[in-house]
Amino acid sequence: MSYIKKFLTFNSIFLVSLIICFAITSATIIRERTDFSGIWVINLKKSEFKEIPIYAAFNRLKVDQKIDSITLNGFNTGENNENISEVVTYALNGKSFERITSDNRKLITNLYWSDDERSLKKIGIYSFDDNQQKEEYKRTEVWGLLNNDSILTIDITVAYKTGYEYSIKAAYDKQ
Repeated sequence: MSYIKKFLTFNSIFLVSLIICFAITSATIIRERTDFSGIWVINLKKSEFKEIPIYAAFNRLKVDQKIDSITLNGFNTGENNENISEVVTYALNGKSFERITSDNRKLITNLYWSDDERSLKKIGIYSFDDNQQKEEYKRTEVWGLLNNDSILTIDITVAYKTGYEYSIKAAYDKQ
């Protein structure tokens, strides 16, 4: 094989390899994260609360998502029929966010994207004093979209240090 043929063969292989690497890198960069933005109203027929009261999840959510943050505006009716509204903005960089909730509980929250960036995991650690005794529980939410992004599902698991645990599934219709 002549020197020119070897050179062209090597360059062809190198060029094809370079194109493949570029295509893989471009697909990774272009991949879009799920956008949960919108106004969402709970659909009780699609949700699963079991024995847990429905106020364990917001009955309406307004979500405003940007590249680096997500703002959640949740609306609910509490166990005493009081109106509850909560607005919180979280960074979408995996860093912890600490605040005191409206019912005086310390909350540390982290948000993480799944590997394919199609679902979002929100983990909150709540701690508070109850009758002079420190209580703590972990609330894990996994957010996803179904049916051409018209249904928001939030799978919620709450685990107390005492060992008590419950799970619910809240399904929301986009308005």
